[in-house]
Amino acid sequence: MSYTLENEIILSGKTLLVIISGLLTIVLLFTFPRGKFSKVFLTLVLLTIELIIISFRVSSLLSFYIYFEISILPVVLLTLDWDYQPE
Repeated sequence: MSYTLENEIILSGKTLLVIISGLLTIVLLFTFPRGKFSKVFLTLVLLTIELIIISFRVSSLLSFYIYFEISILPVVLLTLDWDYQPE
């Protein structure tokens, strides 16, 4: 496979998305209130971020779609469990 400018742009775009996801993970870990949420919450958030990073790193469009759709499952669990906030 020869490298062209188009391949380099796609590769740099994927790398940028992975870097942004990693930075968001670091921000989450530093701003996460200690003791407020359970380990399940943090595990689901980190699982979501990991699945999104994997979806950005795959090369085929079908794999991207599958991993991105799988990343919705932890988000749904987070929403169902920690969504209610009484005023």
